[in-house]
Amino acid sequence: MKHWQIIQFFFIPLLLVFSGCGSLPDGITPANLVSILPQNGSLYVCIDSSDSRDLVQTILKKTPYASGDTEAIINSTNRIYASVGRNTDGRTEVSFVLVGGYPVMFINSALSWNKEWEEIRGKHNYWKNRENGISIAIPTGWLILLSQGDIVPMLESYANLGEADLSREIEKEMQTSSILILFPVGIDPATASQFALNLKKNFVEEVWIRGVRNSGKYDLTSVIQVSEEVEPEAFKRLFQFVMLAVIRKTDMENGIERLRDVEFSVEGRMVKMSRFSVTQDELASLSASLFGGVDK
Repeated sequence: MKHWQIIQFFFIPLLLVFSGCGSLPDGITPANLVSILPQNGSLYVCIDSSDSRDLVQTILKKTPYASGDTEAIINSTNRIYASVGRNTDGRTEVSFVLVGGYPVMFINSALSWNKEWEEIRGKHNYWKNRENGISIAIPTGWLILLSQGDIVPMLESYANLGEADLSREIEKEMQTSSILILFPVGIDPATASQFALNLKKNFVEEVWIRGVRNSGKYDLTSVIQVSEEVEPEAFKRLFQFVMLAVIRKTDMENGIERLRDVEFSVEGRMVKMSRFSVTQDELASLSASLFGGVDK
């Protein structure tokens, strides 16, 4: 199952047309919300959907799973947190934490009338799809949990809310960015292969890419923390070739010329890229590619 199929199986049964109300409790931080997600993810994403609903819709349109249901839920969601990881069998699992305002009784009622969904009762109640095994839970009016894997640990994490091991800088970026993509253990060869990069070993320890909306476009900044065995200045030159590969893969208009305006710098073991502006459609294509979407 591709990553974006999880969205299709979640939203189609709900038939959500609502304007729910709900607010995030005081003191809840991105580190709290990320801690609900499975902690074995190789990729985490945070999207400010209140700022970039049209970006999320554009991403969905580049997959086969766009529908009126997805539009309804996104219109009631302020923040999207997601993780992509692998289970013990090596299969990909995607999980979501959606933050917004949701009519819990309406959603539960809709699911109870849909024969595809079975209510699982216990210490933590949730719904499981009989056909594909995807689980959803609505523990409160401001939160929806969704997972291809075991959702009970996510509910346990919500009930005993902790903090993910995020640096202060990453947490700040999650609060101020329109979109943040975090690779907490670097970019693995499987992900690198999506951009035709033949990396046989992991040269980086952590990567994050932030996008900030600016007059209809998105200003991207990327930070790569390289491993001790890598010379940062040499990796900076490699990073330029990586960006060239990304531009060629996504067919960015005037991409080569725009790359000349990008600033690459080194701070300690951090290699940074800044001043790279992309259109909403270009960012959506990149995001859809990372999540296994089908570009259209």
